[in-house]
Amino acid sequence: MRINILKKLKKEALDPGILSIFLNPYYFVKKGLIKGLRKNSRYLSGKVLDFGCGNRSYEHLFNPKIFIGIEIYQRGHDHSKERIDLYYDGITIPFKNNSFDSILSIEVFEHVFNLADIVKELNRILKPDGYLLLTLPFV
Repeated sequence: MRINILKKLKKEALDPGILSIFLNPYYFVKKGLIKGLRKNSRYLSGKVLDFGCGNRSYEHLFNPKIFIGIEIYQRGHDHSKERIDLYYDGITIPFKNNSFDSILSIEVFEHVFNLADIVKELNRILKPDGYLLLTLPFV
């Protein structure tokens, strides 16, 4: 029973239902985020990179052919419970030019210390007619 309760709480945190009004102070923010992601999910297709994937909480909203999650490696940050396909050094994203049809980045950019460089890197690995879907908190 405890496992079922924990699963329900996790689901409510990521995709809030009516129960979350009482459990999650960010209920309306999360509902808006999920609504926006669902609305734009049709644009993410083919080979998709989830930049700053964490535990890939939003992967279920998309239906790409290939979904790859990448995360910066940080000492002292435990990623053991997260589903990360690849770590990178925070500077160079280890993929060839024009590697991805789409890039997804959910509430990550506010944590990036070298934003201009990372935007150039994302542009480099995104195909010319590719689609970038990113969100920023409280925007």
